[in-house]
Amino acid sequence: GRKIRSHQTWKVVLFNLIKKHLIQIQKEGQSEETSPYMGHMYCITFDAWTYSKESLWASLMFCIFDELNKQLELEAAVLANIDDNVPYSIIDLVDKLKYSEQEYLKESKGDALFMNAVLQFKNASNKDG
Repeated sequence: GRKIRSHQTWKVVLFNLIKKHLIQIQKEGQSEETSPYMGHMYCITFDAWTYSKESLWASLMFCIFDELNKQLELEAAVLANIDDNVPYSIIDLVDKLKYSEQEYLKESKGDALFMNAVLQFKNASNKDG
């Protein structure tokens, strides 16, 4: 196996493993009645080093609300335009799509063919990688 040398690297590896598991759970598509999880799951990354020490808590709250809003808008656009049989994960889309691509998806409401093609492409690229 691969040796992990620094404490920082362990955090990244652990976070990525958790994110991968959450993506898998979202793609299983369990109904709210049968799912053991409460509500929807969203992944928000916060890097404390990029913010000043004086307003760290305010920066954390801003980051949570800002990222949550972006993910909720993206999820609403996806849900409005996909077939029920296409598995998707908002966590995966946020992770794999650039910000400009996410914005384009949000603006392409009503274009179900395009949305399904994007989701199927992202699902296929995940299987290959």
